[in-house]
Amino acid sequence: GLKTFCEQYLNALNTGRVVFKLNGKTLKDTDNTTLYADVIGGVAEVKYMIPANMQPKDYTLTAVTESDKYNKATENATLKVMKTTPKIVVSPLNVKRSQNTTITIKLVDDNENNIVGNTNIAVKLNGKTVIKPMKITDGIAQITLNLTEYKNSNYNITVVAGANKLYESCSMTDVLTIEG
Repeated sequence: GLKTFCEQYLNALNTGRVVFKLNGKTLKDTDNTTLYADVIGGVAEVKYMIPANMQPKDYTLTAVTESDKYNKATENATLKVMKTTPKIVVSPLNVKRSQNTTITIKLVDDNENNIVGNTNIAVKLNGKTVIKPMKITDGIAQITLNLTEYKNSNYNITVVAGANKLYESCSMTDVLTIEG
């Protein structure tokens, strides 16, 4: 595979560079500039952020060497992109008791970026559904709750997010404190 290719072929090189391709498309940065990796000590490395909207499946990763001193060589490996599980962030968790209390719900990835695409969420207070499944786009929703009927100060708020083509389902429970 690609690791063996790098160990056997690149170890003999200390010059040239490598271009990586994903399913035949050359990897580029956010400015659409081709990413080149210089071969140093037989190693070629490039940092590339897999796009958040990349479908979970197997991709072909190809390394192509370029050098004035050596013939072009290529090798393929499989890159497996898997679904990830987002984290749910609810704010604020301390609110005033009113008819129109607004709460923001965010679904974020490991880098704290909002997830992409459409996802269904539901919200419960102490196990009772207060927001039936609703579709949110790009990981953010603002919900409005009538909290005047809730007399206690603390309630468990649970948010459940369904799975979609990019993300696994997830849920979170925290304490919602109602003042006033």
